[in-house]
Amino acid sequence: MDKLYYFLYQFLLVPLLSVLVFLLAPFIPKLKEGLAARNWGLGRSYPEVPKNRALYWFHCSSGEIEYAKAVIRQLKNRYPQCFVLVTWHSPSAVALIKGVKEVDLAIPSPWESQSSYRKFLSHFKPKALLVSRTDIWPSMLAGAKRYQIPRILFAATFVKSSSRYKNRFIRSFYQWAHSYFTDIYCVSEDDKKNFCEVDLPAKVQVSGDPRFDQVLWRIHTDFKPRSPIPPSQKKTFIMGSTWEEDEERLLPAMSKNKNSYRYILVPHEPTKKHIESLSLALKKQGLNFQLYSEQRSFEADTLIVDQVGVLAHLYLFADVSFIGGSFKGSVHSVMEGLGAGTPVLLGPHYKNNREAILFKDIAISKYTTAVSICETSEDLSVKLENFAKTQDFTKLKNNLETYFTKQTGTAQKLVDSIL
Repeated sequence: MDKLYYFLYQFLLVPLLSVLVFLLAPFIPKLKEGLAARNWGLGRSYPEVPKNRALYWFHCSSGEIEYAKAVIRQLKNRYPQCFVLVTWHSPSAVALIKGVKEVDLAIPSPWESQSSYRKFLSHFKPKALLVSRTDIWPSMLAGAKRYQIPRILFAATFVKSSSRYKNRFIRSFYQWAHSYFTDIYCVSEDDKKNFCEVDLPAKVQVSGDPRFDQVLWRIHTDFKPRSPIPPSQKKTFIMGSTWEEDEERLLPAMSKNKNSYRYILVPHEPTKKHIESLSLALKKQGLNFQLYSEQRSFEADTLIVDQVGVLAHLYLFADVSFIGGSFKGSVHSVMEGLGAGTPVLLGPHYKNNREAILFKDIAISKYTTAVSICETSEDLSVKLENFAKTQDFTKLKNNLETYFTKQTGTAQKLVDSIL
């Protein structure tokens, strides 16, 4: 069966997908950029690497690099002389990898063919292949197996609602593809159970989610804002990555609670047009504001953050947070808000986010959970009012920080296993 799957994949599916990619490339800039980076499938040369340094190969499709950063950092801390190679599938990963100083070389993954990986592997001779999350390529894994290179999948998930589990043919295909791994480190016990139910021969164990390690590092170490947010007698409510659908519900709740809170509002897309319309909407609600780019102090009701890249650290200056997208259709990451110790408020669209589902059941006091779901603007207003009345808010935040910190340590466990 393995030989049949490999034959069908290598000689039927890959050629069909390759033709489709070339046909669509003129109309999809990222596809075109990815093809150009791979020399249009014609093969490419690779830079020389030090021969006296053990090379560890991480593969991250795009945003999957966020699960690998803490692991790479921990590996370099433990083994400074090693060489870290990162391959990516989508060009959108380039900007995400750029600031990771522990990465020695980042290049696009080879063309999905036996010959491409034969050339790649004979050149780099990696000590191990570590695949982040879900980006699984059979030719990559088969090539690494041929060279007897350990093949590790980490931060892996396998949920029953996924087509990988529900669809019989796709499930069978993924079972075959996963069988190439020597080790699978998954996020939760549920993931392990689901992996084991498809009878994978690889060693499956729970290691946790390394993104918890990355989030805490990013909040506390990676970035310091241009100027800190000064202390205040009022509580601070931060709203991160908001869209218009979120702001329509947030602004009335903000107006009702402006005597108890000051506000930090961080639009997901801080374009000039969005900032202008947001400014008008705030005025209609009787809320004055100032722009973060012009901030000298924080005296207005609302601070509008009109630049990108500062949100994660700003959570540290807040008492309560709201995460955008949850009134639009799918919530953005809740981890930065939770990692900073802020109880998180969400709209009704949160089930796309694992951490939102997990933390909505985590009690941090007798009266509230770490994540609270609000269906309407009125719900938001009532929640803010209740938080404003909370007597021992410091204890509530400490409880949340303690629980979040307990989720860290995955990167160290993984590196222990790798070494």
